[in-house]
Amino acid sequence: MRTALSGMLEQFADGKPSQVLFTSFNYSAAFFENNVLPLLCGTALDTIKESPPSRAFLNEQLADMQVVVACDHSAHPEPKSNLRYGLMSVALRGGRFHPKLILMHGRLKSGRPGLWLCVTSANLSYSGWGVNREVFGTTPVSAQHAAQLAPLLEWLRQQAQARAAGLEAREEGETRQVLLSLLNALREYSLPDAAAAGLPSLHLALPAPVREAHPPLLAALLGGQSWQSASVISPFWSGVRKLLDTIRDERGGHAAFELVPAMQTADGYSFPAIQPQLPADYARFVEEPERYTHAKAMLLSAPGRKVLCIGSANFTAAALQHGQGYLSNVEAMLRYQVGPDYNWSGMLTALDQEAGRARDDADEGAPPLPPFQAEVAYDWHSRQFHCSVTPDPAARLGALTLEVGPLQHVFRCDDAATQHARLPLTLRQPVRSYQLHYARNGVDAIHVGLVTQLNADDDQLDYLPKPRLDQLLLLLLGLVPGKTHPRLRAGGGGDGEDSDPDGLDHADPVFDFFSFFLATDKLRRYYAVPGQQAGNPLGTGTATVFALYRAVTVQAAATPSDQIGRYVQLAELRETLAWLQARYPDQAPHPAPALLDSELRQLEASLAPLLSASPHWQAMFGPRPPDARTFLNWFREELKHKADTP
Repeated sequence: MRTALSGMLEQFADGKPSQVLFTSFNYSAAFFENNVLPLLCGTALDTIKESPPSRAFLNEQLADMQVVVACDHSAHPEPKSNLRYGLMSVALRGGRFHPKLILMHGRLKSGRPGLWLCVTSANLSYSGWGVNREVFGTTPVSAQHAAQLAPLLEWLRQQAQARAAGLEAREEGETRQVLLSLLNALREYSLPDAAAAGLPSLHLALPAPVREAHPPLLAALLGGQSWQSASVISPFWSGVRKLLDTIRDERGGHAAFELVPAMQTADGYSFPAIQPQLPADYARFVEEPERYTHAKAMLLSAPGRKVLCIGSANFTAAALQHGQGYLSNVEAMLRYQVGPDYNWSGMLTALDQEAGRARDDADEGAPPLPPFQAEVAYDWHSRQFHCSVTPDPAARLGALTLEVGPLQHVFRCDDAATQHARLPLTLRQPVRSYQLHYARNGVDAIHVGLVTQLNADDDQLDYLPKPRLDQLLLLLLGLVPGKTHPRLRAGGGGDGEDSDPDGLDHADPVFDFFSFFLATDKLRRYYAVPGQQAGNPLGTGTATVFALYRAVTVQAAATPSDQIGRYVQLAELRETLAWLQARYPDQAPHPAPALLDSELRQLEASLAPLLSASPHWQAMFGPRPPDARTFLNWFREELKHKADTP
């Protein structure tokens, strides 16, 4: 698999594609982030082993490359860490998301845009990339490949939209934008049929409701032709008699079968259960016979022609006869036209069926499907979790309780309709997973799912260190119009030599109001004349209102005095933002003024009763103190006056 990935990267200028999509059933975040992402970012394998690249290096490289991973929700995917890529889990009704693809788009070495595709049997895990016997094929993307991939990518884009809680929100990894870019690239840059001679064809088992226009996967691989022999490698088997009959009975022909099962650690080989029995020979690999074979392949032969099919599909009804059984997986296979002399018998030797026991793997060794579909997303702007659950009405659940962070929410079990919940919580660090506790047939179970991050800034997702207000104030106080050129990287102000990379140091809020007001005054003077300074004062660079806003809001505001300090700082930032907007009307302001207004109103609502109940307040104004909201409004007007006459 490392060979496959390296070979694909070599097709692109500087070894860097623009967008990369991985699909997998199982997903190990630790393996992917420590082994695959470094290869994507240009780190040599020997270097990875001796000195793994730092998080900061990977995030810097990934800023110029969009990466998205899609996997199945029932396989308990590991939550991602603070690396700059997108991860989405996919839920199917009555099936599993099982394709293993790598799709890359970017500028090729030839200078033109193009795409490359890898189809494999390997999951994104240590077992798939380092232990099992697997199979892969790589190819430039042709028009035929694009026609197969487009419905799958569009369906994934719709799933990503659902994970964004239906909001016009920016999700981590910009998953929808990456999928849209890949869809556009498939339309524009796929090789025409005339240039695709000799390339393998791609065949997918697609999810409902987009599968209707496509034949079952096995029928597509057979190609409407009769075959005299079939050699099949698969670790899992189910519905085998029906599948073999489909091959044998095509146009009335007859076929001889050779089946290659996988070695199981406890029971020897896992032979397919064929009822009633059908004549078939069995074989095993000559080299490393004890190695677990996870490869899926099928060699079809007839006089003068052969085809080789490889990819993700086990020899099961769920994989190859989608839509005709309870389980219908999403799968991907490459079909090669090989020469009539092509033969893999040299890899195999005869196997006695006494070496194992027969079994029917209808579930393909996978965890049980959760009896519901669930989505949880956290919106960093509104500071709340958006949750939805759709129970399976046939499951007859006895309980259904969501746990996310410190919060709990109980959903109804007797309602098959989609249920929604919004759970407010202010976070300083991302919550990456949730748990759904449920009872079924008197047995308690837990489903662990992934939380989608919406509208988060880089430091909130720990791509960059948390900005430190004391360091940022020092930077702004040193601004000199026409001379200073501050670094304009987003999220700056927190990456000094003494800064904790996780942003946990200097947790006490900084309320040096003299320095704060002086810093905003310097900021205004620095950007007083549009066009004279580098950067966008309303953007997300270092010397901006946005940087100050992020540095203020990452500080704790637990006590009344903390909240008063934050109110003063945000009120000053709101006025500074308005001042800059008047001079830079063509720039989109960050943060949005409405967001600052909303936060100020929330703070006013909590501060007003605190002021009214304060003994100092009563002592200052006597028995008839002013309304607290009126006083706060007067205070903000004084800030405006100060801003107008610095």
